[in-house]
Amino acid sequence: MYLPTKDLPESIRAALRSVGYGGADIDVTVGETFTAPGSYGAGHRGRVFVVDLATGRSEYAQGSYGGDNPFSSSPVDSNEKSPLPPGFAALTSGHSKIWHLHINPANAAAWLPTAPDVSPRERWLLWAYTGLTSAGRKDEFERKGPGGGPSQDEISSLVARGLLKQNKAGAVQITTEGKNVRGGKFQEPPFVAGGSSSRTVTADDIIRGSRR
Repeated sequence: MYLPTKDLPESIRAALRSVGYGGADIDVTVGETFTAPGSYGAGHRGRVFVVDLATGRSEYAQGSYGGDNPFSSSPVDSNEKSPLPPGFAALTSGHSKIWHLHINPANAAAWLPTAPDVSPRERWLLWAYTGLTSAGRKDEFERKGPGGGPSQDEISSLVARGLLKQNKAGAVQITTEGKNVRGGKFQEPPFVAGGSSSRTVTADDIIRGSRR
């Protein structure tokens, strides 16, 4: 689940600003515990903010560059679970540009939007606009054969519901709302062809793997 950073409480936005995070949205996990990710590798360090949502007060801790090592010790590098009581949020990072927000289930209802219903076909299209590069989308749409790529009507419908956005040049991007209904970024949902779903499968389809 993702939330637009502009909709977050000021205390959390302030914490993100202090570390130079400028993303339009942030990945959100709901749970009663959280785990600091540690370092993603050389040149990076694990970092954690814990924010009291009632007072806005936050506490910050960081690990060592490259992660745990024999010369220094930090709870941020331990990869151990920490409790996350109601009324608190945590921000975690193991990479200078990647942050995750953790919130308690008791606070989730007030934070998380209700995802609109989408068809299996629309879910696959939303995945294509985040799981693939523009070149990868072009190749995948062609590989799927007739009904693989989106029609302008399909794009316009997703744009009207706030799940995609399209500029005057025709370039299409997924929105935060679209990310929240597409499913996992790296897990492709079942493909459904556009137009008639009962078209005849050809030998070329089978050779090219355009239907699964």
